[in-house]
Amino acid sequence: LGPPAAAARPVPGATPPPPHKVREPVTQHLYPSRLEAYAGRAGQPPQLLAGVGVRSKRVLGSALHLYSVGLYVEPAGARRAAAGYDDLLAALIAADSAQTLRIVIESRLVNSARLVESFDERLFKPMKLAGELEVYHELRASLRSVDLKPGKSILLSITEAGELVAEDGGGRELGRASSKRLCSAILDIYMGDDTVSPPCKAAIAAGLPPILAAPAEATAGRPDAPAGGALPVSSASAVEPAASTKSVAKAPAAVPAGGGAEAASGLPREALGGTWETTHAEGVDDFLAAVGVPMFVRAFAVGRYTLDCKKIEVAPGGGRVTFTDFRGMKANAAPVEYSPGVPRQRKDKAGTQLTETGRWDAGSWVVETKGYQRDKHPPMVSTFTPGGDGTMRSVSTYRGKVMTRAWVQRASQPLAAAAAAAAASK
Repeated sequence: LGPPAAAARPVPGATPPPPHKVREPVTQHLYPSRLEAYAGRAGQPPQLLAGVGVRSKRVLGSALHLYSVGLYVEPAGARRAAAGYDDLLAALIAADSAQTLRIVIESRLVNSARLVESFDERLFKPMKLAGELEVYHELRASLRSVDLKPGKSILLSITEAGELVAEDGGGRELGRASSKRLCSAILDIYMGDDTVSPPCKAAIAAGLPPILAAPAEATAGRPDAPAGGALPVSSASAVEPAASTKSVAKAPAAVPAGGGAEAASGLPREALGGTWETTHAEGVDDFLAAVGVPMFVRAFAVGRYTLDCKKIEVAPGGGRVTFTDFRGMKANAAPVEYSPGVPRQRKDKAGTQLTETGRWDAGSWVVETKGYQRDKHPPMVSTFTPGGDGTMRSVSTYRGKVMTRAWVQRASQPLAAAAAAAAASK
């Protein structure tokens, strides 16, 4: 570990408004939507909050909440990392892009020694296999030097050069280590297949598409740029303005229906409207299994979700959104109509009573669904993000499983005519 880097001078010019804050729903910890001081320097390119969740552990049958954790990404780097990948989380784990993990302690049982021991469980083996144990031991020593207690935070920043920089909540650098293997292994703890925080992984998976979909100018230092709006929270109270200002805009979810129709991505909300069909799908079988779909049903259902078709209607201003499924080129169910922020009840085909709440997050439509598995787990979160070029990406997360699908608008015959033609051909 080298000596702490000198803090860079602030970038000259007008100071941008402070970011709003996002509340992690379990611990109630607040996370700024934007970071500009990380990796040992101030005045850095803004990183945006992609998602935040709680790290819990089962103790004597009860959930003990240890700490919350959030991931920040630098939008341009995240876009480069995601290019050509269907699995966004895997892309970030393997990427040479700037990212920051912010950890806020919740439990009094978590001190620096116990935090390091928990990292050992996931980092010792891969670092040993890589022949880089000495680098990891230096990181362990730096983390042991911080005094951790409830409310205290640490930053673990990853640079494009593959350097990991550890800081305490006050910006004091604890140390740094140069190892791309270590950077990937740290990210894998929270975004990998065996994540220690399924809520955090799900929130990141839902929060990334709005960040990636926004053009560069929409996320370059803007306080209202997408910032983890697809977090697993269900009310606008989860987003709070910074204490130092009364003029900071609330998160997009707090915008009344019919107002603020222009999305932060530069696309109007109406851009989500159209008839869409899938061109690619990932993680469908694992996702349906997590929902509880039996194996013999999944053998059929996977094909229907992989070759899917939806008609989405968006009222002017986004005050009403209607989904109609046309799997197999015929309507599978009655149209489902949402009003932003208004819960609606429905039953799925298995008879499960569900409660769905839709909301706008910048240019993305986000639906949280409660009722699966008797609400033993956080809600299912589905995010639909138009690309502005006749494409759309959807990400659905539940119990740590992620289903991603790419869509294109049908440019040929109208859906009704296509469905009629399909029926006539049978």
